[in-house]
Amino acid sequence: MVIQRLQSLFLLIAFVALVLSAIFPVYFLVGYEQVIYDGPGSGMPEAMSVFSKPCAHWPGISLFALTIIDAIISIVAISLFKNFRKQKRTIKIAIWLSLLLVIGVGVYGYLDPLGGNEEFTTAGIIFRLALVPLALVFQIWALRRVKADERLLRSADRIR
Repeated sequence: MVIQRLQSLFLLIAFVALVLSAIFPVYFLVGYEQVIYDGPGSGMPEAMSVFSKPCAHWPGISLFALTIIDAIISIVAISLFKNFRKQKRTIKIAIWLSLLLVIGVGVYGYLDPLGGNEEFTTAGIIFRLALVPLALVFQIWALRRVKADERLLRSADRIR
């Protein structure tokens, strides 16, 4: 089986990169120290037993949700191959979400670099940080291929 539409392959690669980014998120590595609740005699209220600061992982959770939404939009764009206009619009939305995700991960990592978690290797973090820009590049390539297919189709219509 040969894939005739290269943009479908690009969007599939972007989807896989975003799913891997959601499975191995860098924004949960950058966070606050987890506190274990030892029971009633520990001197710590039960409400504070999960994280050392309340709402410590809200930025990470929102980036995770944004990653999942971006992955879903990328996979939906593959199914819109019959309508160039809708497919281009969907890919543009995915590109903007990826840009927002790259900025969010960068700002989140800049404001709290590793949060005291030195147990993670630099290579693992670089791999995880590279997944979202990789998805962004493949989404841009897919948009270019959709535009090229649209031009090819218009030129074939002129010949007829």
